[in-house]
Amino acid sequence: MRLMPLRRQQPDPGSADLVGVVRKDKRTKNLVKRLRPGEVAVIDHVDIDRVAAEALVECRPVAVVNVASSISGDYPHAGPMVLVEAGVPLLDAVGDDVFDFLREGDQVRIDPDGVVWHGERQIAEGEWLHPEDVRKRIDAAKDNLASALEDFTLNTLSYIRRDRDLLLEGLQVPALATSLRDRHVLVVVRGHDYKKDLSILRGYIREFRPVLIGVDGGADALLEAGLKPDVILGDMDSVTSEALTCGAEVVVHAYPDGRAPGKERVEALGIDPHVFPGAGTSEDMAMLLVPRQEAPGHGLDLPGPPQGRRQAGGRQGRQPALPAGRAPQRPAAAGDLGLGRDARHLARRRAGAAGLAADLRAVEDLYLPARLVLLTGAAPVRPPEVRPVINLRYHIVSLVAVFLALAIGVVVGSTALKEGTVSVLRATSNKLISESQAERAKNKDLEGQVAGYREFGTAMLPKLVRDRLKGQAVVVLDTDRVDDQTRKPVQDAIEAAGGSVEGRVTFASDRLSLAAEGDRSALGALLGTDQADPEALRQALVAKLTERLTTAARLPQGGAAQDRDAITGLQKAKFLADLRLADKSVRDGTVPFPRPGSMFVIIGPTDNPTLLDPKVFLVPLAQRLSGRADVPVVGVEAAAPGAPSWVEVLRDDRDLTDRVSTVDDVDRVPGQFALVEALARRLRNEPTGQYGFKSGATGLLPEGAAA
Repeated sequence: MRLMPLRRQQPDPGSADLVGVVRKDKRTKNLVKRLRPGEVAVIDHVDIDRVAAEALVECRPVAVVNVASSISGDYPHAGPMVLVEAGVPLLDAVGDDVFDFLREGDQVRIDPDGVVWHGERQIAEGEWLHPEDVRKRIDAAKDNLASALEDFTLNTLSYIRRDRDLLLEGLQVPALATSLRDRHVLVVVRGHDYKKDLSILRGYIREFRPVLIGVDGGADALLEAGLKPDVILGDMDSVTSEALTCGAEVVVHAYPDGRAPGKERVEALGIDPHVFPGAGTSEDMAMLLVPRQEAPGHGLDLPGPPQGRRQAGGRQGRQPALPAGRAPQRPAAAGDLGLGRDARHLARRRAGAAGLAADLRAVEDLYLPARLVLLTGAAPVRPPEVRPVINLRYHIVSLVAVFLALAIGVVVGSTALKEGTVSVLRATSNKLISESQAERAKNKDLEGQVAGYREFGTAMLPKLVRDRLKGQAVVVLDTDRVDDQTRKPVQDAIEAAGGSVEGRVTFASDRLSLAAEGDRSALGALLGTDQADPEALRQALVAKLTERLTTAARLPQGGAAQDRDAITGLQKAKFLADLRLADKSVRDGTVPFPRPGSMFVIIGPTDNPTLLDPKVFLVPLAQRLSGRADVPVVGVEAAAPGAPSWVEVLRDDRDLTDRVSTVDDVDRVPGQFALVEALARRLRNEPTGQYGFKSGATGLLPEGAAA
């Protein structure tokens, strides 16, 4: 069903134009961290959820401009209503051009007709959303719930097939130092109305003193409520450093293959975290973590509306979770089918076979409109003074899932099933188990072969690259969005070839994004300019930094000279996340840094896009450095298939690739060999090369490379 366009109306504040400074981000949860009252929030958020809307309302913007449709009509969303009822003007569906055209700090004007102006130029036009129209669209979206339920069912089945190894084998769950024996556990996920819900639970917390687990921003929610989390679990993208350093035990949610982008951030704070790999959201991982500690517990999930967010190793959105109660008499459930312990626990939360254990009285008594999870070591306990609430508007999908699960239980447990049906189900189950076992055997064999090749390559690399870079000094430039799993292979390869990494300069992405006025002022003072435009400031920084990096000079040890030096000045002003210098004589200013004739390796990020787009800093830096005579520059990144690639951006510039070699798989042995060979060939003034397997690569290895 497609909804008719909204009729054009006047914006809520009246007929006056709305004027403000632009703050933009494709991830609303990142935007609200720097959005200030009176500014214009530019977002790209299909179906604004309630949590995002409430965060925007708290920032008090003059208007919210959404590039996408705030109400797509797929199913009801509360977010747009929260915004317009709070008096925040919402301009809808203005199109992608406004996001590409506007920059942070630009001033825009929005007229009553929904036209966005930048100076005298019209750059976009949208529709003002009002409570009456939003209400009609939400009501119309309810007609799509049947289709949404069908999609939900198919999605559930697809994840059962995808996660069958989890169902059969379980996960490697880290053991916590925090004791959970004979204690209740309260898992907090920051959702809508979380402040009210935590206030309601204060009596329960005082009486039972549960172990408090904050899932990402849930840790900050606990601190805001005057409570200290015992454990913090998540991918670390939305929890503050204050929360991470509060003394809680930290568990980093990693991708199933073990990559953990959030680990480096935690370690940089001096914290040694646990790493918990697995698919699903961080909330899912918290639900799996607790029962695998000292004592298994029962789960009571009190979920909010689907969030439509992606977390580490997760999926877009989340399947509604089910409150789980006790059911003494039930047909065969997950635990009776030989499934793994982790699978049984997840099953109690989802609309799968474990829905058979759901207790409708638990739904009636314990359903709250907040994403809090209560886990206890005994029977489920209802928090004191909690008034039961069932919000049909926002939780209809979850309620339908409960009844769907009960219906499946009745069908599966019925003795009236025909023998033929039972035989088919048994044969299908046996076939799936057999296929899974065969696939696991193949995967194990392939993993063994890959491990053997990797071990062989690691052993042979030093022999292949010996003395290729003998006596050469290399400076590594990167950002705080590059992890040590990428940095270490670069250093290992250079040292195996007889070279040395004399220093690593790591730039602070958030500060160099120059989104905050204070950051722009600080950088302007450092550069000696009154310029306030972020792009102009970064261009001036690249020019000054290039001049400094290609000039052998000692690092000043204090005074005004330290502020004037590009490297120590950036470090002092905290525009550097790290400055690692290998030699003490360099650190104390006895010998120059960099040394004359140093080569440069620039490592780009391969995780989610950050505020510091490589196009606005790392690429211009590579252009400037390589433009200086006799300065070898190589741009590298980890393989990370499917991730954003800054190397591909470099390769799109034909003039730049004549001066800069690139390697897109430097975390693998072929990429490390290619890096050494690329540097060695530049020393011999031979042509550049683009190595790896991504777009624009000329080959996996340099042509004619000697073994």
